Amino acid sequence: MSKLNSEKVKLFILKSEEKKFSFYYSVKENKFKKTNVKVDKIPKNKWKSINFISITNNFNLSPKNLPELFKDINLEKTFSDYQSKQFVRKKIGDINLMYKPDDLKHNNSHISEILISEFLYKKSTKKEIFIVFINKKIIITVKERKKLLFYNQFEYKGREYIKYILLVMNEYKIDKTSISLIKSPELSNNHKKELDNFFKKIIIYKKSIFELTNDYYE
Repeated sequence: MSKLNSEKVKLFILKSEEKKFSFYYSVKENKFKKTNVKVDKIPKNKWKSINFISITNNFNLSPKNLPELFKDINLEKTFSDYQSKQFVRKKIGDINLMYKPDDLKHNNSHISEILISEFLYKKSTKKEIFIVFINKKIIITVKERKKLLFYNQFEYKGREYIKYILLVMNEYKIDKTSISLIKSPELSNNHKKELDNFFKKIIIYKKSIFELTNDYYE
C-alpha cells in the first residue's frame, strides 16, 4: 500500500460479488490512489473512516408511493436469500432502496444511491442517460429533471452492452446525439471507440466514480 499522508483519510471499498476495488484520496499528491486491503483485516487506525460501497445486483429500488397493486407484496421475498433478514433500507429522495450489505461493521452504501443522488440533482430539462463500467458490470441510469426513469446494472461480455443501451434509449425516447460516461478504472478507449459508432458525441462526466463516491461521504 502506498505510504499515506500523516493526516488520516477515508478508505473506500467498491465491492461486487466477485471483485473489489479499494482506493483513497491522497492529500499530499492531490489525487485518488488505488490500494490493496484485505477486507477481513483492515487496519482501522490508518483510516479516518472505512466505507463499503456495494455493487451487488441483490438490491431493489421502488417508488415511495407504491401503486395499490404492489402494496401487499413483500419486497424482501424478491431476494434470493431473503430469510437472512440482513437488509439495509434507505431513501433516495422519493425512492426506496433495499439491499443486502457486504459488511455491517463499517459505513455501507449501495452504488445506486451514490449515482442516483448525484444525477437527480444535476440541473437539466431533458432526458439524460449515464453509463458506468465498474467491477465487470455496466450501470445504466436514466433521469429527466429530478425524476429517475430507469436504473439497472448487470455483468456484460464483449460489445453486448451496446444493444442494451440502445434498447433503453429507444424505450425512453432519448436523443441519441450524445451519451455520458463516468470515468472509472474499467472505462477504456475500446468502450469509447465502440460507442463512437452509435453516438455523435461521447461526454465524459465532470466527476469520476472516485469523486462521486468521495463527495457522497463528505
